[in-house]
Amino acid sequence: MTKWQCPVCGYIYTNQEAPNSRTYNLAMRAFLYGYVQQEEYETEIPFESLPDSYKCPVCQTPKRRFVMIER
Repeated sequence: MTKWQCPVCGYIYTNQEAPNSRTYNLAMRAFLYGYVQQEEYETEIPFESLPDSYKCPVCQTPKRRFVMIER
């Protein structure tokens, strides 16, 4: 599974994005406690398919700054 990381706060996008309100809560816990979201969701959204306006749910860094960390 491809993972993308925010270079500012370390949030990791895993292609299994939760609905918006829950995404923020999971991302904040990941930021505070240093873990990656492990839950699975019905809809997988590849990072490449996210709109260019996508921003990190923790620190609002734009999508273009994310770096691929695992393929």
